[in-house]
Amino acid sequence: MKLVIFVVEDEHWALKELVESLKKYEHQHRIFAFENGIDALSKMEEVIPDLLITDITMPGMTGLELIESALKIESTIKSIILTVHDEFEYARKGIALGIFDYLLKPIKREALYDVIDRALEKIEAEKIELQHHHQWSINQLLFSSNPDHSIGNEFEERPFIITYLLLENWKASRSWDSLNIDNETIKAHFQDDLKGEMKIVTIDSQRKLLLIPYQSIRNTQLQSIMDGFYQYMNQYGMVHVSYGVKDTNLSLRKAFDDVHKRLEMHLLFGQSSLVEQDQTNVDRDLTEIWMKVRILEVSLRNGDLHKVQKQVGEIIHEVADQRMTVRELSQLINNMYYAIMYKLTNQTYNVEHSCLNLNRLSEFSSYIELEEWLVEMLSLLSEHNKSMELTPKNLIPKVIDWIKHSYQDNITFQQFADDHHVSLSYLSREFKEQIGVTFSEYLMEFRMNKAKRYFDEGLERSSEVGYLVGYQDPKHFRTVFKKMTGMTPRDFLSNRSRVR
Repeated sequence: MKLVIFVVEDEHWALKELVESLKKYEHQHRIFAFENGIDALSKMEEVIPDLLITDITMPGMTGLELIESALKIESTIKSIILTVHDEFEYARKGIALGIFDYLLKPIKREALYDVIDRALEKIEAEKIELQHHHQWSINQLLFSSNPDHSIGNEFEERPFIITYLLLENWKASRSWDSLNIDNETIKAHFQDDLKGEMKIVTIDSQRKLLLIPYQSIRNTQLQSIMDGFYQYMNQYGMVHVSYGVKDTNLSLRKAFDDVHKRLEMHLLFGQSSLVEQDQTNVDRDLTEIWMKVRILEVSLRNGDLHKVQKQVGEIIHEVADQRMTVRELSQLINNMYYAIMYKLTNQTYNVEHSCLNLNRLSEFSSYIELEEWLVEMLSLLSEHNKSMELTPKNLIPKVIDWIKHSYQDNITFQQFADDHHVSLSYLSREFKEQIGVTFSEYLMEFRMNKAKRYFDEGLERSSEVGYLVGYQDPKHFRTVFKKMTGMTPRDFLSNRSRVR
């Protein structure tokens, strides 16, 4: 946890010695040094300290006066006083101000470290406890069916910049825990712009809510600061950002509902989104996409799986160029699916018999996932709506589906042919004609693509990856991998590391 430490000492050399001693803490905390209390108090207009270390006897403003003024700005500040006095009157005033501890001059470094370590430990423990309380209070205000507004008055009555973060997609597999960024790192990004403490609430594995004190950021700065934050967050992954102003007359729940609805409306698929307060819809020309859908209908009717896969890929490419929102994409796929269903069956669609589940779109974060799912849905649609004889020509979609679900096993084309009582040679010719490659070539390519994905997900042992994609012999896997990719698994991993 990154904390802010102020050290105030009017004697020049004593201050230098203190600053030198505090270098021990610079790697984890922010240190500010001042030669008088007035400068320290002035700095608190920009940065609030968590720990204040101050001499007592100073010209202009004594250490006790500084502490008293600081506590009026932020009541949780912990203070350590440095003094040559060991008198009851100073101890009495210190106790009244809630001073954490005091050190007698000349200060021994070991004693200084001991009291600072104890103070920082207490501050961190109190901050964690307070964060848990804020998390609970804010969640009550946002999601309880009958919230007790008295428990969150500080959030209801104060103005905030409310910033809503979504990682990848609403139900994506990747979570915030997998990113190399925590709440303290997020807060650190705003440290130069922020006055007062921002609150960060983790809503679920995909979503966070930031409450930034409104007085920290002027309206003229807001868009620029949020643009910078959006760029910063996307160094770590695909993060969507929606923000707005919650003023004193607006409840926290209403402000949250506003930014949530805007994000739902304008969330881009497959790429990051920055949703501003006045975001508007974009008119799209989908003529080219629908022309490709008409061609796709013909391929589905003819059972030409090879062309179906290629044409779905072309449609997805057009969708990506359009930079469509998830909502627009959902509507497009819904219309496309049922238009194709009608063309295949010459009947209006029956939702009960539909294979389409648009909720799956909230799980995907890439166009590759979307394309694979759409091909699968269209294949199921074709199979469900056509009364086809199980000839070798019409078995090819079943072969592809069999490979997708059984590639980890020791499968052979002969096994499939025997199970379906067809000639292997006839089936092989039909597979090559429809898909463009032999069964063995297709299976190898499919397994290698899966292997590359396992490597991308963090697996590094080629023997383990080989086993996961159906190769019992690690040496044979490495040979096939090099043949198909042009590089060994080790070279592939090394190249991936350099790219990252």
